[in-house]
Amino acid sequence: MLVAAGVVGMLAVGVLSPTAPPPTSPTIRDRLAQSPPGRSETEILAQRADTLIVGRFGPNHQILVLDFPSLTAQGLAFNRMAAFTEKRGLPRDRVLTDLELADALLLDNSDVATYYYGHDYRAEDIRRFFATARKQNLALGRAEQELYAILDREGMLADSANTTVISIPREGSDPFVDASGRASLLRHELSHGEYFTNPIYTSFVRRFWANEMTATDREDFRRFLSQQGYDGNSDDLMANETQAHLMHTTDGRYFNARDCGIPRDRIMALRAVFLAKMPPGWLRDAAIASRASLPE
Repeated sequence: MLVAAGVVGMLAVGVLSPTAPPPTSPTIRDRLAQSPPGRSETEILAQRADTLIVGRFGPNHQILVLDFPSLTAQGLAFNRMAAFTEKRGLPRDRVLTDLELADALLLDNSDVATYYYGHDYRAEDIRRFFATARKQNLALGRAEQELYAILDREGMLADSANTTVISIPREGSDPFVDASGRASLLRHELSHGEYFTNPIYTSFVRRFWANEMTATDREDFRRFLSQQGYDGNSDDLMANETQAHLMHTTDGRYFNARDCGIPRDRIMALRAVFLAKMPPGWLRDAAIASRASLPE
């Protein structure tokens, strides 16, 4: 996920009966039927549709990319899942009701649009989210039911699925989502997708977190990420978010040494070690190509 400065304010969350089948309108069916088989970062960034675009990431087809027409549309689909999987101070064994989610947004100093600027979830957490909501007999919103239909059609709800879904909003949907912001969001979220689906990269990131970073480094990043609303008690989440912020967030409005309170020289040293030992693949190639533009 990726967080930027939020503004306080609430938008209504509509709900449907939990027993109602997910919507199967022609609009959703058309989206799926027209879903591109695999697109590059450049092709994804060039998209300008007014409705949700669903597609696979070309270099790693296990990553499903949802390109939303607005931050609000994205938030209505994913905010409750974000609260369930990784937001600080919220339950991991229960899905929030509408009122509880509204309170969580206020406590986060966010609104529906700005709870997260991008989202990412591994398939097993998605399955657990929907199973828990069903067990609670909890009414999910229309956007969440549409999301279920899409993920089901894409095979992400199968028990054996080793896939992930990431999302970004359309360029221009917020001052933070100009061309630079959108490119940074996409790379950041794609790195999470690689972490979720590539065991070699996952193992490397965990070794980097445990062995290459000092205890001080880990606590500095844990403090920074906790301040951004992430659950600092999860080492898996901390390692994953650290790699995404440190190496794959190219816009300084989302991450920089000054704002995170870590000395610039230490950030640069960690980046050098990470890149030197990073396993080969599309993400390493992308990191090499963009290393000069990483914010300091």
